[in-house]
Amino acid sequence: MKRLAVPIGPPDMLAKPRQECDELVCLAEPAPFFAVGAHYGHFDQTSDEEVVRLLQQARMSWGQDP
Repeated sequence: MKRLAVPIGPPDMLAKPRQECDELVCLAEPAPFFAVGAHYGHFDQTSDEEVVRLLQQARMSWGQDP
């Protein structure tokens, strides 16, 4: 069984994932949807370097590509 949980998303963008899984839980589907950051008290940007570092850590932890 495939389950997907997301904190927030635009209704039109959730249609495809909803078809691909058995259950999708989304806490908020605001319309109109302008930006994810507008719905968080603290939403800093993540640098490319940080993303690469986290993916490398995950690869080492899992022993394969994430």
